[in-house]
Amino acid sequence: MHVSAIALSRFLRTGFMHPRIKAFTSVDKCVGEAYTVRVPERDASALYEAVGRAPIGSILVIDRGHDSIFSAVDEQVVLLAMARGLEGIVIDGCIGDSLAIKKLNFPIFATGVSPAGCTCLGISGEIGVTIRCGDVVVEPGQIVFADADGVIVLSDFTKALENAEKEAIITANLRSKAATCHGRLEYMGINVAAFRRAQPSDIIAKIKKVCQCKEFLKGEK
Repeated sequence: MHVSAIALSRFLRTGFMHPRIKAFTSVDKCVGEAYTVRVPERDASALYEAVGRAPIGSILVIDRGHDSIFSAVDEQVVLLAMARGLEGIVIDGCIGDSLAIKKLNFPIFATGVSPAGCTCLGISGEIGVTIRCGDVVVEPGQIVFADADGVIVLSDFTKALENAEKEAIITANLRSKAATCHGRLEYMGINVAAFRRAQPSDIIAKIKKVCQCKEFLKGEK
């Protein structure tokens, strides 16, 4: 919980949910395993069942398909999630009862608010399946990390966390100005100015020279 989404994501190529999904409460950070549910259109019955099945400490990740009108998550859903011991809710869609939800201090990440509520028809929806949320494919059990900047999905959380902790040290050094020396700024051990001046063609030429030398020595042996 002491790292940030941007630090975790810096070494990732995928897993970034679209920025349209934003934090809606003052508790703007959560991490846990994804418990997935697909809630199409206005039928929220699968969502209520998912809240009841989701393991303690998990994050409910909701695929709303193409719906952007109806609010599947309202105060009742959040109260149930809190009672079940969930860590948070991520929904690629709207929420309702927004003022009441903000007072509950429970991590909610959504695209917006809407007064159009869902109903329980009991005819559609899927639980614990591969979904798409925020333009990211989410598998059940993947690690979801969300903070004030947005939401990311991680397949290798351990490696990402190691990188994020290294960045935390760099940030601390920058704050204390320990990274600056006689006007030279270093980032991750790299002289930034020298790095920017380095020409790719020069670097490639040096690599080729080393490789050619190794091949020559190999031939001699």
